[in-house]
Amino acid sequence: MCAVGFSSLHLGVFADALEQEATAVIVHDSKKGAVVAGGKFKDIIANEGGLSFGFMIGAWGCASISTAAILHRLYVTSVKAPDPAPKATEPVVQAPAADHDAVGV
Repeated sequence: MCAVGFSSLHLGVFADALEQEATAVIVHDSKKGAVVAGGKFKDIIANEGGLSFGFMIGAWGCASISTAAILHRLYVTSVKAPDPAPKATEPVVQAPAADHDAVGV
């Protein structure tokens, strides 16, 4: 469950960041010029988010399926746990009642 919660937290943070005001500074490789862009984050990234958002969605889906399969397996093995093998016990044999007169007591 941790993986699922952690991934959905990242998705929520990214989704919230799309609506926030942001400033992007793009510096040319020559270091002789820069461009500053401001506005909503989703407008700066053209509302796409690149491939990373798609990978996060895919990873979240895979983590959810894996977590559900593991939890199901743990549940099934705990419910259908075989009874421990019965211990081999010796049959109880009672000694015949002692005849006190014959023994001399």
